[in-house]
Amino acid sequence: MGRCLLERPLLVPLASLIAGMVAADLLDWIPKGWAVAALLTTTLAACFVKPRFPFLLSLSSLFLVLGSLSLRPYLRPADDLPVTSPY
Repeated sequence: MGRCLLERPLLVPLASLIAGMVAADLLDWIPKGWAVAALLTTTLAACFVKPRFPFLLSLSSLFLVLGSLSLRPYLRPADDLPVTSPY
């Protein structure tokens, strides 16, 4: 018998999260912060579509971006520091 893709429901988000962390570390790919809001909206809209593929694609894209953004404070700490004047 063939195995259902959603037999292990946490495998797709976990793999995407790890892929996002690897992409941030090795490829220095860190998306903008607004990408999370856009992908969250897309994932919510894909919940109401009958086929599973749009939901799985948007969910994996969301976790890919979240994994990449989770390493931003460690890879680029100067981006999070406030700009202060020496005077």
